[in-house]
Amino acid sequence: MSENPESTEGLGRLAGVVLDVTVELGRSRLPIRDLLALDEGGVVKLGRQVGDPVDLVVNGLLTARGEIVVVDGRLGLKVTEVL
Repeated sequence: MSENPESTEGLGRLAGVVLDVTVELGRSRLPIRDLLALDEGGVVKLGRQVGDPVDLVVNGLLTARGEIVVVDGRLGLKVTEVL
């Protein structure tokens, strides 16, 4: 199945559009007193287990899930599921 050239050209017009992309490891709800009590080395428990997929959020919309990887000494996201 070949790609429609017109649709490819249309997508090219969007190439310069900037999106807010967030990789979300998890969430937690804390009372302000617990937040204020955090010191260096403090731990905030997240609602996920080690090895659980993380979320890729684009402009506030959950878009994909994946796993954290290390690429050239930096953290990255390997997409395993597009939603």
